[in-house]
Amino acid sequence: MRLKFSKYLTQITALLLLTFLAAPDAVGDEPQYKDYRSSSRQQEYFEISFDRRTISVTVFEGEKSSTRQFLRREIETGESSVSLSDEVRFEEDGLTFDGRQFPYRNISDVRVTDDEKLVVITFFTRDPAGSAAQRARRGNRLDFSGTMIIDEDEFVRGLVLSIRGDVEVYGEVNKDVISLFGDVYVGPGAVARGDVA
Repeated sequence: MRLKFSKYLTQITALLLLTFLAAPDAVGDEPQYKDYRSSSRQQEYFEISFDRRTISVTVFEGEKSSTRQFLRREIETGESSVSLSDEVRFEEDGLTFDGRQFPYRNISDVRVTDDEKLVVITFFTRDPAGSAAQRARRGNRLDFSGTMIIDEDEFVRGLVLSIRGDVEVYGEVNKDVISLFGDVYVGPGAVARGDVA
């Protein structure tokens, strides 16, 4: 019995020794992370820019773009839309621009640039015709008008976007947190890894 135990102990010791010798970098070193680079090409979808007096909305279709500019005081906020004009409206399911629909569900990413005078929010899409499963994997949380609350124990993989509602973050958001016509609050201890606008 003692011989069998000694034999097993020798084998286990040999395996542990081989493991440490074969992978010296795995012991005690911090993990090395690589920067993520998407393999798919994103394209500009639509863009909103704000200054003190005006709001501009630009839509992109292939190589073409169209822009409309409005005075901030002309914005009309309703139950189911934010109207900049009869031709440009942020509705529950998407942006309507000159009769063309740009659904929010097709948003894959956002870029926010902000200086003292102008905030520009550019929305990107990968594949507007993508499946519902592909869109769900992005992990984005989108809402039109309700108050969105990210609780302390929640992790949102993608971006958080509200059109006219407020956003409160107490947990963790891996990308941007944006409310176009509402307010954003990031609580103490909360994490927003992207831009907050």
